[in-house]
Amino acid sequence: MNLHPGPKEGRAAEGSLAELDPIQRALQENEDWYRDIVEHSQDLLCIHDLEGRLLAVNPAPARVLGYSVKELLRIPMRELIAPEFRSEFDSYLSEIERAGESRGLLTVITRSGERRIWEFHNTLRTEGVAKPIVRGTAHDVTEQKRAEKLLRETSEELLSRVRENELTIRELKLFRTLVDRSNDAIEVVDPQTLRFLDVNEKACSDLGYSREELLSLRVPDINPTATKSSVAKDVEQLKETGYVVKECLHRRKDGHTFPVEISMTWVELDRDYVVVIVHDLTERKLAESRLRASEERYRAVHDRAPVGICWIETATGRFLGVNQKYCEIVGRTERELLALTFHEITHPDDVKGNLKKLRELVEGEGRHYVIEKRCIRPDGSVRWAEVEVVAMWPDGEDPVWHMAIVQDITERKQAEEALRTSERQQHKIAKQLETERARLIEAQAVAKVGSWETELPSLEITWSEQTHRIFETDPSHFHPRRPDFVKLIHPEDRTKVDAAFEASLENGVPSKLEYRIVMADGRVKVLEERWKVFRDEEGRPVRLVGTCSDITERKQAEEALRQSEQRFRVALEGSPTTVFSQDRDLRYTWVYNPQEGMSEEDILGKTDEELFGPEIADRMTVVKRKVLETGRPTRQEFSLTARGKIYYCDITIEPLRDATGSVIGVNCACVDVTHLREITEELRLAKEKLSEEKLYLEQAINSELGFGEIIGRSGAIKEVMEKVGQVAPIDATVLLLGETGTGKELVARALHHMSNRQANSFIKLNCAAIPSGLLESELFGHEKGAFTGAVAKKIGRLELADQGTLFLDEIGEIPLDLQPKLLRVLQDQEFERLGSTRTLKVNFRLVAATNRNLLQMAKQGEFRSDLYYRLNVFPIHLPALRERREDIRLLIDHFVRKYALRMNKVITSIPAKTMETLVRWDWPGNIRELENLVERSVILTPGSVLQTPLGELHGIIEEVHGVTLGEKERERILRALRECHGQIGGANGAAARLGLKRTTLQSRMSKLGIKYPQ
Repeated sequence: MNLHPGPKEGRAAEGSLAELDPIQRALQENEDWYRDIVEHSQDLLCIHDLEGRLLAVNPAPARVLGYSVKELLRIPMRELIAPEFRSEFDSYLSEIERAGESRGLLTVITRSGERRIWEFHNTLRTEGVAKPIVRGTAHDVTEQKRAEKLLRETSEELLSRVRENELTIRELKLFRTLVDRSNDAIEVVDPQTLRFLDVNEKACSDLGYSREELLSLRVPDINPTATKSSVAKDVEQLKETGYVVKECLHRRKDGHTFPVEISMTWVELDRDYVVVIVHDLTERKLAESRLRASEERYRAVHDRAPVGICWIETATGRFLGVNQKYCEIVGRTERELLALTFHEITHPDDVKGNLKKLRELVEGEGRHYVIEKRCIRPDGSVRWAEVEVVAMWPDGEDPVWHMAIVQDITERKQAEEALRTSERQQHKIAKQLETERARLIEAQAVAKVGSWETELPSLEITWSEQTHRIFETDPSHFHPRRPDFVKLIHPEDRTKVDAAFEASLENGVPSKLEYRIVMADGRVKVLEERWKVFRDEEGRPVRLVGTCSDITERKQAEEALRQSEQRFRVALEGSPTTVFSQDRDLRYTWVYNPQEGMSEEDILGKTDEELFGPEIADRMTVVKRKVLETGRPTRQEFSLTARGKIYYCDITIEPLRDATGSVIGVNCACVDVTHLREITEELRLAKEKLSEEKLYLEQAINSELGFGEIIGRSGAIKEVMEKVGQVAPIDATVLLLGETGTGKELVARALHHMSNRQANSFIKLNCAAIPSGLLESELFGHEKGAFTGAVAKKIGRLELADQGTLFLDEIGEIPLDLQPKLLRVLQDQEFERLGSTRTLKVNFRLVAATNRNLLQMAKQGEFRSDLYYRLNVFPIHLPALRERREDIRLLIDHFVRKYALRMNKVITSIPAKTMETLVRWDWPGNIRELENLVERSVILTPGSVLQTPLGELHGIIEEVHGVTLGEKERERILRALRECHGQIGGANGAAARLGLKRTTLQSRMSKLGIKYPQ
């Protein structure tokens, strides 16, 4: 479709238009007519696709936008839209594609940047075209919208003015109403003529005129004080300041005058006015008159008041005024007080509380408060005052000053203090009386002594609380009478009781009686009563007062004591114990069970000096006198000489007291310990002898085992001893590693000897030498009956090693099932014997030794890894003898001297060839093998030159071709087995011949694959 035929820039390429709009051919028939419409139309006529690209457009709108048609067709429609409306344009494309039609408003931007509002109506064409196109028109409504906006604004402005006028009318009506209802008269006066132009209702009612009457009057008609000069002066002042306030008189219609306050204001509108507000001062003048009269009366009262009055500035506490009474109370003159603050005359202890109350008053928590405080006079004396403080500022305003009414209450305070002192004394006395009563009741309860009183002749009986407890009666229900009391007495004792009371009434002397009563449950109590008879002036008995105590327990105790004494005498009969008492002069007053050779007659009445002589008596007297003086028991052992024999006595000395607790002598128990001393001395001698024997045996063992004589100067042995010296003082576990025969036990003993445990036991256990079934019992011990054959309790090696050192040799031979128990002991230092549930605590140092590779065994599951790591705290590797050949000569010399001395032989030399051969030998059995060979050599030596059976040392290291060390050891073991006819253990076995342990030989045979007999 060609919107404007003619120039080509007004339409798209002809070929593309033919494809997009086939209808164009039909329109070309009316082309001239259509061109005129399109060319001259001021509305936008356009065609665009759904992507917002213009396909055709008429020239008029293009000119409005500031573009040519050709330029406009190259610009995407979206760029012509104002940025804030582009989202609406996107919505428009979506809507027309969906609905086929769309209309609305869009704001476009011209080339110059001007914004124009276009109203559009577009439709979608899909039929007869290759691609959907949109055809539509748009009308520029910018001026229309602006006119509408201007119209709306004009209408809103007119509406606002109408509303303002309506509001003004309402406000004028309201103002008139307010003016008419004002409490003050309001008058509008012409400043030229002084005539009233307007008045409110209050002015009419105050003056007694109607509104019309007042409007006909002038100001001088109602103000008799207004003169021509005064009016001119007021007008002049009004013109200058615009405001005048003054007091004057107004005259009513009836001729009466009244005082008023007038406020005049100059108002300039269309002309000049004076607005006068008139306030009636009649009531205020009357109030001022009454106030003056009141002030005069108040001043008279203030000056003559019997209480002190002062005015204080609230912010500073400064005195503003005081009356004479206040000056008398505080002992200062008015002049002195006006230079001070109330803080300065208030006691320091009362200032804080005073300020707190004043702060509450200032903060509005009240309008007044009353406090009591102390005032300090110039001479230092103190006066008590009751102060009532009243806030004198209007409610809600800032505090300015307050008034205090002060009354001297010093005498009242002194009286109150005297009263309080009296009350405290009375309370103390009452409390003491109550305490004494409670103590009396408590004392009766503790002493189990009750009191009673019987009135005569009425026989009315009163019991104390303790008496009711003794008779087991309830004081709230049981009120004793003579017949009731008699019923409680044991039938066998009633006659005795009656006779005792009758006798006391006749004789009038205090009486004492023991009798029994029977309880409701049949129990019998024994009572002791004491009483006294009180008589009147004529000598007649009027009252019995007595005490009652339950002595049942005492009677039972006396009987028990009697039986106990009987048993005591039986027990001491024939024993080495003598019991006796002495008075303060230390003379024997009682003795029981004297030892043989002495009787009671020999002892009673005598002193220690008379019995034992002055020397022994002096020692005994010092101890006994100390007990008499201090009252503290003691125990001593004395040696006595009697009949030419020395006796040893263990004497316990205790103070002997009377009923008041005073020490009147001593009680002693003397045990003859002579025989015990003799046995003790024998045990001591035996123990000393045993200690000497132990010392001798230990020295012998050390000498036998070479303890303390680890032989060697090689670097390897020095390194070992250096490690021993490092770890010995520490209780760390030590693991000794090395081949058999390298001296592990000797090193273990050296560790013990150099440790802090050297004074305690060194316990050794060879784990390979004990069958596995008995190893647990040997290590932990067992109770009697723990297993078959356990006929007695056995102490295990762990207990024996407590506080000492435990040496476990061949620890690699411990069975797996026993290793967790050993691990627990090492971790917790506690265990249980076999057959016992009691856990025993031990403290020992463990030294373990093995010739096996424990780490390899742990990897193969033959040894617990956790136990291995517990043992491997400080490993020490002992070198084989072949690794320390420089020590072989020293060892040979040592063993030769040792066995020569033991066999009483004198060997002075060792052949050089023998020594060289021995040094070059590998010694698979290490030091043990060397020692055994030297011992045989000493045995075989008849003279002073050592003769060694070197023939036994086959395979000497002399360049043996093709023979390994393992093969040499295998051959040596086989040779020994042949010589011993296949016997491994025992004194004549191959192990002994090779200087090895049976288990070690068996291990090496297994390692070398030797099965014998072959």
